[in-house]
Amino acid sequence: MLIRCMSALALASLAGTVSAQCAYNSSILSAFLGQGNPANGQQQLSSVDWTYERSQSNGSGRTLLEGVTSTSWNVPNGRGAWGSPTQAYYVPLAGPVYSPTTSQNQVPFYYRLPSFDGIMLHPNFGAEVARALMTAPANMTLSTLVVKTELLGRASGDAQIGAKVELAAGGEVVLIPATTIVSLAAAQTLSPSSGLPRTLAAGDRVVIWTGSGSGGNAAEDWMNVDATLGLAGVPLLNSGNQIFANCGEGVTLGVSAAGATSYRWYKDGTALFDGASGSGATISGAGTALMSIAGFSFEDEGMYWCVVGNCIGDRQTAPSPVYMCFGDFNCDGFVNGDDYDSFASLFEAGDIGADFNHDGFVNGDDYDAFASRFEVGC
Repeated sequence: MLIRCMSALALASLAGTVSAQCAYNSSILSAFLGQGNPANGQQQLSSVDWTYERSQSNGSGRTLLEGVTSTSWNVPNGRGAWGSPTQAYYVPLAGPVYSPTTSQNQVPFYYRLPSFDGIMLHPNFGAEVARALMTAPANMTLSTLVVKTELLGRASGDAQIGAKVELAAGGEVVLIPATTIVSLAAAQTLSPSSGLPRTLAAGDRVVIWTGSGSGGNAAEDWMNVDATLGLAGVPLLNSGNQIFANCGEGVTLGVSAAGATSYRWYKDGTALFDGASGSGATISGAGTALMSIAGFSFEDEGMYWCVVGNCIGDRQTAPSPVYMCFGDFNCDGFVNGDDYDSFASLFEAGDIGADFNHDGFVNGDDYDAFASRFEVGC
């Protein structure tokens, strides 16, 4: 066996090449869109790398935002945003989306048409009120940072924005100092004058923050913001497992990950591949960001997750339970006698639609399987 030793310079060169191959961008806007619109009261996942928080009104620290949909804003089309319902603070603090393109614009509140696609980060009152956070996994380098912003409200004369790295070991490094943004002025583009590139330790947080300016009612102002980070490292997880179940049809699972070049879905620890499953279902997209399971049966229920990767390493989404309400046989959203009658009618006729366990036969096993799910109410 021949072993070759590489010099420190050669190793550094190789590491630089690998990092360059795994360079990618991640932005507040892309992460917000990748997470999908939050439901009312939805908690942010600890496994998601982009999150949002606000300062506590009593000065006791900061808290992650929660999903809000019922707000005084009446956000169009039922879209959600991140706010703070537990503190009776229902105004969205992060999101929805501002856009000069009508079909993309989710917010009707501004006094000048937005000049770029971004999300709303609410300045409110005080310093660093609404914050977008990217929490770094291991093996991450921040090479560039570009922040675009404009103040679309006129309740106050100005607001402030800044960026920094909060170190997991304690302390912080300012990347963009507090910058005043004048109401209704042209959009500004901000970047650090020094401090980059920077190696981020696991748990370091890149923070984009907004706060009130010199006066006026900043609680009624609308600040359009996007920040793009140039990164090299393992993928960032924008979302957990996004699950879409269609009664009587199938299940689709999705994941959003910046910088990912490979995907593999798992069920209960077993890697999944396209084609027929042991249950009779058909899997497609098992090696992509979006996997579908047609003919999903109760044998396909279990814990699912995705491993995303690139040339530096892999990340795994948190396992999610995937179940379907098979007792709702007629797919009307209720489990009642109508479901029993629908199944019994097909079963008595020997119709393949009563093949509840998807084994290719209609027999007593199907009846027992349906009855067990019907009795438990799903």
